[in-house]
Amino acid sequence: RDPEAVSEKSEGNRIWKAMPTADGPAVVEISIEPGHAWVKVHSESRLGPAAMAALHQASLRMLGLTLDVGAFESRHAAFAAPRRGLRIPLLPSGFDALCWGIIGQQINIKFASQLRREMVLLAGEKIGSMRAHPTPEAVANIDIGALASRRYSRSKATYLVDAAQAVADRRLDIEGLGEGSAIAAEKALTAQRGIGTWTARYVLMRGGFADAA
Repeated sequence: RDPEAVSEKSEGNRIWKAMPTADGPAVVEISIEPGHAWVKVHSESRLGPAAMAALHQASLRMLGLTLDVGAFESRHAAFAAPRRGLRIPLLPSGFDALCWGIIGQQINIKFASQLRREMVLLAGEKIGSMRAHPTPEAVANIDIGALASRRYSRSKATYLVDAAQAVADRRLDIEGLGEGSAIAAEKALTAQRGIGTWTARYVLMRGGFADAA
């Protein structure tokens, strides 16, 4: 999406994604090969079991392997026959999807990518030549004026910071939304100021609800 992105990049069949963990930032490298994919983790600090488990889950999400496509393939057998196993790649975390959804409201993808890059530069931890996507706590601490000086509208900046604060305070369980129904998840999202139906369903689609539209 963004050739100048600082938290993700791709080249040929490889993808690199910088992410925060409880033990410091890490970069996941995914190489997609015929019939399989392999994953490497790069970090400047020692990562514990919990951090590695979180990165493993994030990798599965990015490859779309957390989606169950069996029911769709059975219901649409003729359509699915030449493309069995095809899945929608997801974002590695619900918070990543939430930030994309709010930042991308009512603007084109190029401008949204530029604004998201500014957020990552402001609040993401540096690792090598990349920066990890910021945590909810880091985004919640961004000054509204700092975002406004980087071409955010005041309302968009406020919605982003407020949503991050809600996640940090555990008022919005963004990572747990997938454990319930899509209806309940949409209701939880639209209860947050600045999140309407379009944004909520975008977050659900990029977060793992394959039937969100």
